[in-house]
Amino acid sequence: MIIDAHLHLRDDVYVGEEGRPENLIKMMDDVGVDKAVLLRLYVPARRAIEELEEARNKYPERFIPFAYALPDFREHTLDLIEKAIKNENFKGIKMHAGICRLEDYLVDPVLELASEMGVPSLIDCAGDYDNMERIARKFPNLKVIIAHLGLYLCRDGELMDRFITLAKNYPNLFLDISGVLLLEKIEKAIEEVGVKRIIWGTDGPSRSPDPVSFALREMEKVTHLRLTTKEKEMILGENIAHLLGIKNAS
Repeated sequence: MIIDAHLHLRDDVYVGEEGRPENLIKMMDDVGVDKAVLLRLYVPARRAIEELEEARNKYPERFIPFAYALPDFREHTLDLIEKAIKNENFKGIKMHAGICRLEDYLVDPVLELASEMGVPSLIDCAGDYDNMERIARKFPNLKVIIAHLGLYLCRDGELMDRFITLAKNYPNLFLDISGVLLLEKIEKAIEEVGVKRIIWGTDGPSRSPDPVSFALREMEKVTHLRLTTKEKEMILGENIAHLLGIKNAS
């Protein structure tokens, strides 16, 4: 089973028609992706949850939604996230430092909830190493997926090395390899952290050059690695399936 662990439903900034549920399914079919962790950005938590729930209800065997933790002055975001996880088949929580900083007074209540409910949190930390180290230390029982090996499209090898070492030192951390330009850092992450904590995703859909070609290019980052077939299968789906409690993944 191949699972894209980082796929976006439509948003209001970067993704247009390509991000509609039916277009995502077509792209997944063309690429050979069985399931996808579905994410939403740039909207308050309630709207994100409602749109993700609608997409999942259309394709319940294909989409695995993560609740989006963006504060909203109009209502209590924690209540919305808790309800989504309890009653609506949401399997995790997404946080994005490019939109909401990772300071303790903002994110720790969400992470406490995730830890209590036993669901992972996918965090795009936008290179914020200090807060990620703080989170790893403070929440040892919380499974945290660090998006993009720490920073999207990063060319700073030393910064990526710091995140790899952080994951090596904290067994509750997993490394998402979407949007990684320095492919040798994927190899280093596998060597130092272990193949079981490496998570594949596309961070799609993307119009450049087109959604299918973009996803296939992201997949090739794994298929071209000098790994066994079993190890590649782990990265391409089994690891995230195990983390989310999805059965029949192999």
